[in-house]
Amino acid sequence: RAAPRPRPRDAASARSPHRRCAEQLRNVTEPWQNRGRRASVLSHLIAHDNGVTNFHFEIEAEILADSTLALIRSAREGLFQFEAGVQSANPQTLRAIRRGGNVERLLQRAALLREPGNAHLHMDLIAGLPLEGYESFARSFDTVYRANPHMLQLGFLKVLHGSVLE
Repeated sequence: RAAPRPRPRDAASARSPHRRCAEQLRNVTEPWQNRGRRASVLSHLIAHDNGVTNFHFEIEAEILADSTLALIRSAREGLFQFEAGVQSANPQTLRAIRRGGNVERLLQRAALLREPGNAHLHMDLIAGLPLEGYESFARSFDTVYRANPHMLQLGFLKVLHGSVLE
């Protein structure tokens, strides 16, 4: 017979997976993408930091507010990891895949995110996008590489059912 599990001290402890010292939790949920909730999510994670868990968020770097960047700067090193999906630095390609965004602003905000050195920055590019030939992809690569992310991931286009590229 297994030994009984110790009971959590309160209901919040039972619902809070980062209190159990998971190495990394990935969050791609809608509350994070909601600009109004972003700061409260980060503040909560900073206030309840267990010193072990790393939180990975997919972000639209170009929309990060100065106040959000300041909050991130206040976190311990390694608490946050951000994945900025650049996909391409070619404005025509971004329009063709109906992906808004200002690449220059994205790169500027990504630099501010990386600057303090306490958050891991992951950026990605996708090969095979419309209007992105070899030369254009090479320019996109050079542009993102100069942003000096901790990780630069190169992916290949996968056309998903129901997507604008299908």
